[in-house]
Amino acid sequence: MRTVVILCLILCTRTAMACSTCYTNPDAPQTHAMNMAIMFMLGVVTMLLGLFAAFFLHLRIRAKQVTAVSLGSQISGHS
Repeated sequence: MRTVVILCLILCTRTAMACSTCYTNPDAPQTHAMNMAIMFMLGVVTMLLGLFAAFFLHLRIRAKQVTAVSLGSQISGHS
């Protein structure tokens, strides 16, 4: 089985090459649009990960506030 996969990879290298857009003129409009699309996707992923981290920081701050309030009420004798 492994031999068949290796032979297929060796003999079918033409299909594994990148698309024609990657090998065109770097100043072409297609290349510029592709680069902008990649930057947009990176921006979206970065924003989502940042919001995810901010949400957990918010939860951490709220948990500390709730703990402080409950400890304060126990110390003052209120249940």
